Amino acid sequence: SSSNSNNTTNPVDVDSTQQHQQRNVVCLDIDFDPQKQIRRGEAISVGGQWFRVSSSVKTGVSLEEQPARAQAPLTVTSLRELSKKNTLDGYIRPFNERMLSVDHFLSDAAKENLNLAKDARKQLQKLVGGRGGAASQLLSN
Repeated sequence: SSSNSNNTTNPVDVDSTQQHQQRNVVCLDIDFDPQKQIRRGEAISVGGQWFRVSSSVKTGVSLEEQPARAQAPLTVTSLRELSKKNTLDGYIRPFNERMLSVDHFLSDAAKENLNLAKDARKQLQKLVGGRGGAASQLLSN
């Protein structure tokens, strides 16, 4: 996805979402660095649908069959990163400043919610225009 001329960002670009059926994972193209707010294995809501951020380290096996150190936490969030050995061995799916891998496909309703949110953001940007101030700052984050 891309930033517009007002330097605002869209949370997820539905059009560039890559769905890999053979791996049962969705890679979301994003315009912010999620690593500052979430960790691998944590639960996140995208478009009103819940997902787990991919923590897989072995190809071709389900999350339940991953090593215990790569299993998602039992809670929605975690207080610490998963095992450092996972990082050394290498995660098999991207999680960086431009890409977020989640554990299943976005539903049609979630995609529609994301598109509606993008449209609403554009409308708000038009309303704020070049006025600046607090409203402009909120829309640019």
